[in-house]
Amino acid sequence: MLHGTADDPAEGGSAVTSVQAAREFEAVMRRAGKPVEARYYQGGGHNSLFTSQSQYEDEVRRMTAFLTRYLFD
Repeated sequence: MLHGTADDPAEGGSAVTSVQAAREFEAVMRRAGKPVEARYYQGGGHNSLFTSQSQYEDEVRRMTAFLTRYLFD
């Protein structure tokens, strides 16, 4: 899971995409024993992936590593 801590409706998010909802979903996945990795970007908004070059690079690296680990191992 890759999520900004400042995700809110003013930036394109909603109550469904709030950081609290993401943390709750993460907890549910962990309780179910599912593989989950989470990274919360401090101050990141709903669309920060498209506006922050460093966040974009980190997210792409993390997604690639996760998918490689769980799809090809």
